[in-house]
Amino acid sequence: MKTRKLLFVVLLAVPLLMFVAPPPAAGFHPPLPFTTVESGEISYYRYGDADFTGADLRITTKKTWEWFWPLHTAGIDPPPPLPSINFGKDMVIVTILGYQTSGGGPSTQVLEVSADHGCNCLHVLMEDNETPGPLDVITNPYHIIKLRNQPVSSVVFELQKP
Repeated sequence: MKTRKLLFVVLLAVPLLMFVAPPPAAGFHPPLPFTTVESGEISYYRYGDADFTGADLRITTKKTWEWFWPLHTAGIDPPPPLPSINFGKDMVIVTILGYQTSGGGPSTQVLEVSADHGCNCLHVLMEDNETPGPLDVITNPYHIIKLRNQPVSSVVFELQKP
């Protein structure tokens, strides 16, 4: 009798779990591991341009990385060396919040990256915090990550509000 009751409970619980925790969308894979190359409050990429509303970039070649890095670090003396990225196996994702008029508050962060082979794209989930901070200074917050190359044709940047 105990076995029959246990089987009955299991048979009832399984359909309920399907409603509580639906399977991932077709084509989506688990989140991909990534490492932060650099993050901070001031990227000099279009720094000081009051019309700059931010940028999200996928960098897959050394040539593009060598073009971006000096723009990103232009206000630092001496400029930091170009971080070594093996573009034979890795790629870089850059998210820049854009022109902000305060420091100690605004920020941007990559939260998760996943591949969707249904659309042959990469999904990058980000969180932007545009809440003014206590410092009266121009900032341009950024987050730069590195992850394994993915065989995708495009990137979808999705914004999650804090």
